[in-house]
Parts: sequence; C-alpha cells; structure tokens
Amino acid sequence: MAVQGILVCAIGLLAFVPPANGLMLLVPLTPAAAAQIDDVAAAAGGTLAGPGPLPGSRYVAAERAALFAPALRHGLLLFSGSPRFCAAPSGNPK
Repeated sequence: MAVQGILVCAIGLLAFVPPANGLMLLVPLTPAAAAQIDDVAAAAGGTLAGPGPLPGSRYVAAERAALFAPALRHGLLLFSGSPRFCAAPSGNPK
C-alpha cells in the first residue's frame, strides 16, 4: 500500500516539473530573491512573460538547463508555467 501511495504522489508532482524549454514559473523563497528574479532570468537567456500568481513570482520563457542552477543559487524555485489544474482565464470581465 505504501508503494501505491508513493507512486500517486510522484505522478502528482510531475505536473509541476518545469519543461525543458518553454514557459516556467519562478518563485522566490526570500525577499532578496524576489528583487533579483528579473536579473537572474535575463542572465540565463530567459524572456520575462509577466507576473506570476504568487507574491514576487514571475513567468519566464527559457531553457530549464540554463536557468535551473542560477535560479537555485539565488533562492528561486522553478515550476511548470502552464497551470494544468486551473481553468484558462476568460475574456475581458465586464
């Protein structure tokens, strides 16, 4: 039974693994990391795509291999940028 639980958790975590190339969510762990998020993304060749849903977070289009190590060194976590369990934003609210 424990093995099945571990497998279910592992499959659930795969939804948050950033893609090899594409849209990712950078989440800062500290206020200092939030202040450096734009510089870290740009230095790794990423393109800023907009603010993320969490305070200080940003969506970035980049290559995971280029961004992963610098992000961790600066206190940033990478997640999949495509919200798989959320509804797509609707049109203009009136």
